[in-house]
Formats: sequence, structure tokens, C-alpha cells
Amino acid sequence: MRALVLIPFLSLLAIPIQARQPEVSPIVSIDQAAGAIDSFIESGYERFEVEPERPLTDEEFLRRIYLSAIGRIPSIPEAEAFLRDERPAKREKLIASLLRSEGHVSHLYNFWADVLRINEGLGNGARAAEAAYRLWVKDAIRSNKPYDEFVREMVSSRGYIWETGAIGYY
Repeated sequence: MRALVLIPFLSLLAIPIQARQPEVSPIVSIDQAAGAIDSFIESGYERFEVEPERPLTDEEFLRRIYLSAIGRIPSIPEAEAFLRDERPAKREKLIASLLRSEGHVSHLYNFWADVLRINEGLGNGARAAEAAYRLWVKDAIRSNKPYDEFVREMVSSRGYIWETGAIGYY
């Protein structure tokens, strides 16, 4: 039954697809990127006649960014420190700090471990491969490896576990 489902999909791989580059001007800074995104969203508001939501309060922002970036709510000391901070760019600084944290690596690893079905039940002496694979995935997240490289390394890795943890995918 599965072969019947895969055959049409696999035949699509043989069709040459002409890649199109998006018509976007190069963005040099975060401010320019934010401005481009803001203008895109604002044009959507106008086009679809949507009224934007009110801006988040610091308390709402704090809870949402912690849950999104590291998968938990902030501790009381973390919340108090953020809410006392009066710098104008405190939100941007918090986002950057959370995305550089091991909490972010752990949170994103849990997502990828679920997607890739990483588990301890591989059996047949595969514990070393599974451990190396886990470390490789975490290092890929930590270094912000682009997804195309991430996948390419997983599916094309060869050699031994001690050379590359990506071999654990197989």
C-alpha cells in the first residue's frame, strides 16, 4: 500500500522545476528587515481591511517570548529584571539573549526529536549512534545550521559514528 502512495511522489522528482528567485531587495540590517516585514504586514491590513491588534504589554510580551523561544514561562527574578529594565531596546535584547541560550537549544531539540523520531528504543547496540545523533542535532541547532545543510548532512552522511553524529539518522 505504501509503495502505491510513494510512486506518484517519486515521479515528481524527475520533473525539472525552474527555480525562481524572489524579487526582494537585499536587506542589510535588522532594522531594514523589520521595516520590510512591517510594511508587508501593513499592506495586508489595508488589502484585507483588517484592524491590527493593540501592542502587547511588557508582561504579555515577556510570557509569550519565553514560551516561544525556550518553552517555559520566565522565573520571578527573570520577570522582575525585565519589567524593571527601562532601556528602549529591552525586548530585542531579551529575544537575542533567549535565542543564544541553551534553553532555546533544548526547546528546539524537543521539536526536532519528535519530528525525526529520535528515541532510546533503537536497540541492537545502537546507543552510541543515538547519543552521537542527539549531540549532532543539538550542535546543529546551537550553530543555527541552515535547514538545507541539516537535511543534506543527515541523508548523505557516511562513515563512522565518531566521525559524524548525522550518521545516527540511519
